[in-house]
Amino acid sequence: MAEMDPHHAGDHVERPGYESKDASPRGVVLAGVGLMVLLVLSLAVVAGLFSYFRQRQVSAYGAGPTPTAIQPPAPRLQVDPAKDLQEVRATQEAQLKSYGWVNKGAGVIHMPIDQAMQFIVEHGVPTRAPTPTPEATTSASPTPSSGGS
Repeated sequence: MAEMDPHHAGDHVERPGYESKDASPRGVVLAGVGLMVLLVLSLAVVAGLFSYFRQRQVSAYGAGPTPTAIQPPAPRLQVDPAKDLQEVRATQEAQLKSYGWVNKGAGVIHMPIDQAMQFIVEHGVPTRAPTPTPEATTSASPTPSSGGS
């Protein structure tokens, strides 16, 4: 059976275990050029299909609505977002520059931001008195029993 083995037919010379010839530079360049040509042709075919389907759609359904004509169904909760944002910012700006109550029952007010910053610089940040912490109960520790044994 050794005669039929193509690896051992006729010569018993030891061969290296790797490729002994380099790849052909011409073959590598031709393969790269072929891939580039295939890529360009594919892109041309896809662009042609997009154009064809777009023309079919326009002829069947018309050009369609313009983006400004598209309106969501009622109720329209925010008709003019830019105007709404300006109103919110104006309200916030007015609150930053005026006096008023935040919580009248608790005696909390708001004041103009410039005066509040000046007050903090002059008097420091107001603090509250520390709340007393509950002392640890000693009921968890063992107590000596008063009964005799």
